[in-house]
Amino acid sequence: MKDLWQNKLKRHVLIFTIVSLAIGWVGVLIDMVITDQPDEETLGMLVWILAPLLCAVILNFKSKDWWGFGHKLNLKTNIGWYLFAIFIFPVVFIVFGFIAYLFGALEIGTFNISVINLVIASLFGLFIKNIFEDFAWRGFLTAKLIKLKFSDLWIYLFTGLVWALWHAAYYMVFLPDEIFIDFTRFGIFGISLIVIPIWGVLFTEIYRITGSVWPVVIMHMVEDAVPTMLIQVEQVFTFTGAAELWLNPLQGILPLIVYLLIGLWIRSMRIKLNRPVSI
Repeated sequence: MKDLWQNKLKRHVLIFTIVSLAIGWVGVLIDMVITDQPDEETLGMLVWILAPLLCAVILNFKSKDWWGFGHKLNLKTNIGWYLFAIFIFPVVFIVFGFIAYLFGALEIGTFNISVINLVIASLFGLFIKNIFEDFAWRGFLTAKLIKLKFSDLWIYLFTGLVWALWHAAYYMVFLPDEIFIDFTRFGIFGISLIVIPIWGVLFTEIYRITGSVWPVVIMHMVEDAVPTMLIQVEQVFTFTGAAELWLNPLQGILPLIVYLLIGLWIRSMRIKLNRPVSI
């Protein structure tokens, strides 16, 4: 522990991890004191979302170390990866939704122009939210672990687990009760401990092969706005029976395997191209 605290880079990783794991519950305490607030727009949620990146920025300023922060677009050499980031989650959604439909395991509710407008209207807010989320976990934590020469496996596991546990207060407290129709809060949180680290492989590798966090922010924004909005929030599409377990693009076994395999394929491409993370 003494060696851990004396090594500045390791110390900053430890501080960031502690802040990330604790801040959601600090937000819960804030909302317990300030009770008259709209659902999902509370001061506690704002603190939970903002604090990890603010912590990362303070630590980077303190150490004067912005290596790997990923704030450059790097657009010229990565147009294809930006397009990939836009379409990967909608394509997986369409493919597995169509398979479920063929087997009579997809219920389609009201899908009209108002739903489309809602998806479009949500993009800006989700983009801003994911700047804070993805620059914290990719631009800071992943970059520091690369610099500490963690193996890819340990980067996936460590960042994925911390990222998943950061969501604990979100699933256990912040989300409104009406979201939890088919699953309990504990059940959804338990599923997230599997889903988020698997998604983290894909998110990490897009960041590493492009040297930029921006395609990750875009990919995350589209995921929140399309499959999450249409399946989980508005419940326009409902996967029934075994399709919920196997085909749901948010947490189904087969889509998760696809995301993992794509992430590992991008890793092989990154290694083949010898792409370093740029500043």
